[in-house]
Amino acid sequence: MAKDNRKKGCPNKDCGRNKKKYFYKATDMYCTICGQPLVYVCKDCFSRIDDTDIKHTRCELCEAKRADRKAKIVDKRNAAAGAAAVMVAGIAKAAQGEVIKEGGKLAQNAVKAGFEVAKKVIKK
Repeated sequence: MAKDNRKKGCPNKDCGRNKKKYFYKATDMYCTICGQPLVYVCKDCFSRIDDTDIKHTRCELCEAKRADRKAKIVDKRNAAAGAAAVMVAGIAKAAQGEVIKEGGKLAQNAVKAGFEVAKKVIKK
């Protein structure tokens, strides 16, 4: 049997446990202050969630926010990896000796371009 990580909360708006957003365990049945039956609540925003699926510990809105944050992190990581690839390519060309004839200007320009891309990615 899977462990139930969901949280419960008191639905009574006048109860002190509701006002302080106090979390009960999933096995608890009633509020210790007002005696109301407990309902499953979101771990982030304390809003009521559907109790039919044991996998959901957050409401749909909070799940969407988390997914959006994760997608942004992945996008930044991929852009930074691309900037690093540009820098490595410039250094590799310099190492091959193709740009040594030109005094290393091409390698310097490639490295500068890579740093500029990396700065833009980090600022986002």
